[in-house]
Amino acid sequence: MNTYSEERSAPIDLRSLQLSSLKRLLSLNKNTSSDDLVNDDSYVWKILIFDHFCQESLSTIFKVGNLRDENITLHLNLHSQRDKIHGVNTIYYIQPTEANIDKLIEDFAKDLYDSVHINFSYPISNELLGKLSKGIAKYNAFYKLKQVFQHHLNYIASTTNLFDLDMPDVYASIRKPELRPQVIDAISHSIISVLMSLKMLPVITFQSGFAEEVAKRIDVI
Repeated sequence: MNTYSEERSAPIDLRSLQLSSLKRLLSLNKNTSSDDLVNDDSYVWKILIFDHFCQESLSTIFKVGNLRDENITLHLNLHSQRDKIHGVNTIYYIQPTEANIDKLIEDFAKDLYDSVHINFSYPISNELLGKLSKGIAKYNAFYKLKQVFQHHLNYIASTTNLFDLDMPDVYASIRKPELRPQVIDAISHSIISVLMSLKMLPVITFQSGFAEEVAKRIDVI
């Protein structure tokens, strides 16, 4: 999908906007243009945990060397086998899905990390936030939790004015009644993420059918 401003003919640099937001996320959500970036925390080094979607989003912008510039010494998939590592800041960058929340709670149960910064690629539902809170409380692990941030980054900025949602087989999925609501929700959150990044309030027009369902979901969110 292409992104252009109606007020100017030049394309908007969506990639740069996402890069700026991701750099702040990797800097523990401190202002990268101010003195807040000076880290007086004893935990200088960081590890990054992501799910598949967020890994794909990051990989279009950051290379391994770029991550090292952000003091990221190790990056791992949330659903991979991981060892216990203490003494570093651990940044989670994941979608707020039920499977990811279950895995996150499991990490607290295993005491894998002792300084946890959670970043969701789009706002988490109250139901899943309650589940996460109860899971952390069950293992008396709130002292490990340093931050929980909700972002609007649920898209992949392929180029300056082109983004995709990384949804293979999406046309087959929307024809399955049991998967259709999940697909609508995912598309809606991603479109809102793009609009929030662009700081644009659009006028939405649509045809009846699937497009109408997506538009109504965006209006609710």
